[in-house]
Amino acid sequence: MAFDVSGLTSYVKENNDLLIAKSVLGAETLDVINLQTGVKYQERIHLLAVSPSIQAASCEFSANGDATFTERTITAPALKVDMTFCPEDFLGKYGEWEVNHTAGRETLPFEEKLTNEITKNIARQVEDAIWQGISALSVAGLGDYVSEYIDFSTSSALGAGADWSSVTSVAGAYSAILAVYGAIPTEVLADAVIFVGEGTYRAFIQDIVAANFFHADPMTATDREMFLPGTSTRVKAVPGLNGLAGGKAIIAADPKNLYWGVDLANGHEVWDLWYSRDHQQFRFNCKFNGGAQVAFPDQVTVGVVA
Repeated sequence: MAFDVSGLTSYVKENNDLLIAKSVLGAETLDVINLQTGVKYQERIHLLAVSPSIQAASCEFSANGDATFTERTITAPALKVDMTFCPEDFLGKYGEWEVNHTAGRETLPFEEKLTNEITKNIARQVEDAIWQGISALSVAGLGDYVSEYIDFSTSSALGAGADWSSVTSVAGAYSAILAVYGAIPTEVLADAVIFVGEGTYRAFIQDIVAANFFHADPMTATDREMFLPGTSTRVKAVPGLNGLAGGKAIIAADPKNLYWGVDLANGHEVWDLWYSRDHQQFRFNCKFNGGAQVAFPDQVTVGVVA
């Protein structure tokens, strides 16, 4: 007696929703910033800034204060990943026992391991796209991203409406991060996080060790983050900044000020793997959309490690 599994769906089909979620939402940065769902291509973020004014009491009503509505647009273009796999490539090599030639029962060798690796790599590229743009996915010129208006060669802001706070290049990871901290607008300081690449974060930790800050213990840092000594502001390593300004970029912001827009609402996202009899190969396709935006650019501070 043997197992009859002909009535079961394949691994990929069975986990389609899970795999698309892991691919599109698996970026590390998305653990801390805002996720805007339901974005088909472009959607506006509506913002409210209220400035009431306290004044001396009197018997007359005297309005003094504003409630200002503004908006910014997330552009999240459609993206895709296409790949092909030929099981015949395994014949005579490692893994050939996984090849099944039976018509109607073709199987992709190491399917679960392969799909897991694809999922992780797509998520890693989405991480880059949040900070560096869709060009990180080889689709130059499409979508929005956090560093879109920053020229890190001079630590200055470029582009209309991008009134970023900035500091000049500072030597040493710790010193540069401290300089950025000092330039964070006071109204967002309580919630701000200082984002850096993984290399800058490692240098920052070593600077702290070398300086022998007795009150700061890098060994207690978790999730590649720790408090900047003497402050309540976290320094957090994100892989999406590894390739920005040579990996030396520093961006400080309230995470709630940063947005990543996706759809994930009406089935526009697709994650599929199938056997094509016409081409005698397995084909993989993943479709999704994505784009980043900053709600209040004037509340973001940038810097560079010299």
